[in-house]
Amino acid sequence: MYIHFVALDCPQQSNFVQERKHGIIDFLFLRFHTNTTLILGDKTYTLTKPCMFLIDSNTPYKYFSNSDRYVDDYLHFAAENRQQFLSELMFPLNTPIYYSNDSAISDILHLIQNEHIEKNRLAAKSIDLLIRCLFVKVSEVWMQSQ
Repeated sequence: MYIHFVALDCPQQSNFVQERKHGIIDFLFLRFHTNTTLILGDKTYTLTKPCMFLIDSNTPYKYFSNSDRYVDDYLHFAAENRQQFLSELMFPLNTPIYYSNDSAISDILHLIQNEHIEKNRLAAKSIDLLIRCLFVKVSEVWMQSQ
């Protein structure tokens, strides 16, 4: 797996809107820290904080703030083998995952961001493993909520 973009704790103005009418080629992992409306295809979610989503590639989406303040994390990434990645995923795509304690997920996201910034000789391998670890932790949260 490899990263195209990663950013954590991104504040935006209250009028912030992100829309991709045809989606993006990457998978998009979003973690919302503030109340948000997310429209995925024909489904609308009014999200309470905190919440995570893994949006499938080429899925139309739009999201915007429901408050005076907006903060999120995002990770745009691609899998070398899409089918293998999807077969290993233990939670559904395009579905809200609410959580109360995300310290492990937050730590892993920070490690991913650091590896992406540093780009040492083994960064690609580290990033691949960290993204896999991230989704194991997200799966744990998903399974606890079921």
